[in-house]
Amino acid sequence: MQKSIKINYLVFAVLSIGLIAIMFFVLYKNHKSKVLNEPEKVTLEFYRYYLQDIYNKNDSVESPSAKLNSNGIYQLDTNEHLKFLNESLYFSDAFYESEIPVFEKCNDDLKTVTIQEVNDSGTFPEEFADACDFVFYHQWVGGQGEELNTVDIVKSTVNGDLAVVTTVIGNREFGPYSYPIVTLVKESNGWKISDIEISFDNS
Repeated sequence: MQKSIKINYLVFAVLSIGLIAIMFFVLYKNHKSKVLNEPEKVTLEFYRYYLQDIYNKNDSVESPSAKLNSNGIYQLDTNEHLKFLNESLYFSDAFYESEIPVFEKCNDDLKTVTIQEVNDSGTFPEEFADACDFVFYHQWVGGQGEELNTVDIVKSTVNGDLAVVTTVIGNREFGPYSYPIVTLVKESNGWKISDIEISFDNS
């Protein structure tokens, strides 16, 4: 009787260990065999480059700053921003086109900002223009300079020449921070980013 029980326990243990080993093998194989689609590759490559070379290092390429023009009026200087969008090869023309109305609103507000009040306050002209709030945070990850050093793909959908890729940006020590939702369009020279929306919802 006792010998039979011991054999049953032994069989159960062997089967359990075998089942666990199979599960680990399947999970490992699935993880190793996950292949990114082209929009996911472009998005991942962009954010790796962005976090390493742009974020907290060269803010003017992400968001233009206000400068005095030849008429003594504060206006956004989009030259460096537009140059980056064109030369980085990650962005569609549609990306900048969608920004134009936002920049125009900001410029309208900046027209009322005087040199005197900026000099007296010792701050930026955008501080006096409600429509220019976007310049004070990182539009492609959210936040205001937090230490961010990781990026991963959460999910994506591809429908013909349009793709939406959700990423997670975070910190190795503290975990996820934001979830940029990147829209891409397929053009003659590959997939290009046409829009970036920031979410802080991990659902």
